[in-house]
Amino acid sequence: MAKTYLGVWSTYWYTTNTGTPYSEEDFRGRWKFYYEQNQINLTSTITVEYYIQIYSSEYIDYGYIPPSSSKATVNGSSSTKSNNALNVSIAKGYSERLIGTATFTIQHDSDGKANLVFSGQWTMNGVTRKASHTWSLPDIQVASSISSNVSEQTLGNDIIFTIAPKEQSYVHVLKYKYGTSPETQFDTNVTTSSTWNPPLSLAQYVTDNTYSNATIYCYSYDGSVSDANYKGVKSINVKLIIPDSVVPTGTLSVSDDNITSTSEAGKVPSSWGIFVKGYSKLKFVATTTMAQSATLRGIKITACDGQVGTATPFVSPQAVGTSGTNLINTLEITDSRGRIGTASATTSIYDYENPSAILNVMRCNSDGTYNANGTNAKLTITYGISSLNNNNAKTYTIKYRVKGASSYTTYSSGTLSSYSGTLEITITNVTFSTGSTYEFLVVITDQFNSTEAPATMAYSRKPISCKKTTGVTFGRHAVDDGFNVYYDADFKMDLKKQGNNVLAATQFDNTTDNYIVLDNGLAICWWQETINVAVNTSWGNNGYLSNDVALSNFPITFASTPMVFKSLDNVGYAGLLASANATPASTTNPGSVKIFRASSATAQDYNVNIMAIGIIASS
Repeated sequence: MAKTYLGVWSTYWYTTNTGTPYSEEDFRGRWKFYYEQNQINLTSTITVEYYIQIYSSEYIDYGYIPPSSSKATVNGSSSTKSNNALNVSIAKGYSERLIGTATFTIQHDSDGKANLVFSGQWTMNGVTRKASHTWSLPDIQVASSISSNVSEQTLGNDIIFTIAPKEQSYVHVLKYKYGTSPETQFDTNVTTSSTWNPPLSLAQYVTDNTYSNATIYCYSYDGSVSDANYKGVKSINVKLIIPDSVVPTGTLSVSDDNITSTSEAGKVPSSWGIFVKGYSKLKFVATTTMAQSATLRGIKITACDGQVGTATPFVSPQAVGTSGTNLINTLEITDSRGRIGTASATTSIYDYENPSAILNVMRCNSDGTYNANGTNAKLTITYGISSLNNNNAKTYTIKYRVKGASSYTTYSSGTLSSYSGTLEITITNVTFSTGSTYEFLVVITDQFNSTEAPATMAYSRKPISCKKTTGVTFGRHAVDDGFNVYYDADFKMDLKKQGNNVLAATQFDNTTDNYIVLDNGLAICWWQETINVAVNTSWGNNGYLSNDVALSNFPITFASTPMVFKSLDNVGYAGLLASANATPASTTNPGSVKIFRASSATAQDYNVNIMAIGIIASS
């Protein structure tokens, strides 16, 4: 209710509203009283205004009011107000000035009754004036009390209210107020009890928390519900909790933001319809729906590779860094209540690796069979390309040049028939000179990258070759007259000239053991030996190896370990490795060997050429 005027009391009267002033030309204090009643709490709030009055027999334009103080006591509680000296105009008679306000609370009894007991005093210039008085405050209508069976409840569950009627003739109206909801009636003509099921829709009135107190009002009426019969209202609070099921919902969709409708390099063609590790950039679009009038506080999108975004649409700044089937991307939605809802979308990311290629080249005949002196070339290309659901490009280009030339010549290009395997190409329409070394390059290209694999085809080599009777050559076919060495040579002793001949042989056997010993002790031996072995031990990305194979002893004994040369003759697609770690060369044996190939092979014959140069041992 609004503040209502109660009355005024002055030091002019001490205990009654009659009496004689202390002096006509004196001061007096006045207190004005107002009340405001709370029917629910059965209290009256008392407001007291403090006034000082000064008497003057004539008008004073600029009068003086000395400092003063006033104390008011209401039902045992006191408050003192004071004023400094005032220079104001004073009318003839009494002039009044407000110097302060105080409030007091008075508790009514269970029947709604209470008295205001007042005493006060004013002091000015050492003179004190007193006053006191008692009022009966207006009665407060007393309502019935209400209680509930629970102090908190989840929306959608019953609450039982019990009413203790102030009078047996009382009936009651029950209303609630929850959050921002209006005060709303949920039962009427209640005598002693009522059951209420607060609906889930009430959650719309509390959007910044997961619970709030509902105030339940019990309005009391005597006999029947009408304004004339109204007796008052009392209330209680019940904490109403919004169920955990009230959460935001949403959807999450995923697309590729790094696609092309053409063949633009470095992008995933849109026609593929797939995601590619290292190239696809995931684009997420989220939709959100708030529950029961909540508002959106924020979202969090976590991509399957851990990249995080907080807005929609969200494009991952880095290309997707993982691969797999049905990888999960998640959406977290936080509403104004702090509740979190989730959604997800799955993506299958295809793994991708750069193309791989290994190139082996050998001299050959026109039919592709190995020939160390051949002028044709046979290329064996071992390759691998990520198929990307059979969408990826798979092309090759073959180039060659004479070693040292500034540029390559393109021999051919085309599309590979599969995404991994071995491609064999014999080049017969180009003549490769036996006296030159050639460099080959194969380029394997897919939608995103190219890989180059180089290989070298050397000039035609032989351990030893004669030009009829005019020259001997070590390391390649004899072309020039005289003594020619295409290997690194380390002569352990000085070369000596005897007559017109540089050297003279002291021992020679070219029929059975194939060796020669010069008169300065330099010895050379050579032979071809056939071995039979399977090549089936994996050598990683390099191909396959055979086991170690021991070779026959030298026909002579050297003073120290000689230089040993070993090569294969007339065997296609194979190479020779010296196995020094197994059986190294010695003064009597050239050491063991291994055969290697690009692909595995069953046991077959291989012709091994052996040549050794060193100083013969003393006999």
